[in-house]
Amino acid sequence: MSCYLDADLKPNHLTRADVLIDHDGYFLAGLFVQVLIAEQQEVYRDPIMPTVHPCDPAHASVKGPKGTNRRRRLAKASLWVRGLCPNGAVVGLEADADASEIADNSLRP
Repeated sequence: MSCYLDADLKPNHLTRADVLIDHDGYFLAGLFVQVLIAEQQEVYRDPIMPTVHPCDPAHASVKGPKGTNRRRRLAKASLWVRGLCPNGAVVGLEADADASEIADNSLRP
């Protein structure tokens, strides 16, 4: 699973909304790293090189088994961030809002 880390977006003067640059019609959902770690998922920085998209340096990967029950729990823990929000989705983590983040030392370099 691919993701972008807030902790790496902000130093590059990027926001969550910037993740959707050139991705019209797409949406962005968010998960706290703590939730992924609690679900036995490994989160590590995985910048995309060469950089094509402005957010590529903030790219990360999530590895670990994602069986049906785990996918359901991750979906329930997700918050809608940006884009067209479907009925019933939990809205949160608005594009420029601050979020509590886990310490960087919990991520693999």
